[in-house]
Amino acid sequence: TVEVDASAGDPAPLTIRLDVTGIIAGVVVDPRGDPVEGVQVSAGPNFRAMGRNAGRRGGGQDLGQQFRLRGFPQDLTDSGGRFRLTGLAKGSYMVRANRATSAARGRGWAGEGTEAEAGTTDLKLVLQVEGGVRGKVVLADGTVPDLFVVGVGMTQETFAGGDGAFVLDGLPPSEYRLSVR
Repeated sequence: TVEVDASAGDPAPLTIRLDVTGIIAGVVVDPRGDPVEGVQVSAGPNFRAMGRNAGRRGGGQDLGQQFRLRGFPQDLTDSGGRFRLTGLAKGSYMVRANRATSAARGRGWAGEGTEAEAGTTDLKLVLQVEGGVRGKVVLADGTVPDLFVVGVGMTQETFAGGDGAFVLDGLPPSEYRLSVR
């Protein structure tokens, strides 16, 4: 970001140099080691590393601000399972691989992720088989609510009408806290 004073009209010509050029690249494979095409790979702040570096100048705060300004870098794997995330500031990231259907449902951040530093070019991510949660919501008196929300991790889905049944599929393998409201 660059501060500009426009209080007296148009500011003087401005040059902004794009110098955030770090990358994280690698391959996504299935549990057998075969490359997986069409997987969404994304990177976000590594909050664990930010905590470790909190006392250092620029340790984490700059990286956190980057995501507020430009969003999360992402890429789809090619036919060889390869991906390349570009435009990264120096620092530590949590990199996640999810099938496109999981990411589209907002569950792309459900899994743990793999730590990687900007500049890593040989990251190997193993895409595990997805799972899901299936259940039925019933009130204490045996009736079914007209509307309810089921949450897993940072994801929640609303269900209306029906017999109280719900299915949350496309979840990366992990332990989750299930909430029902």
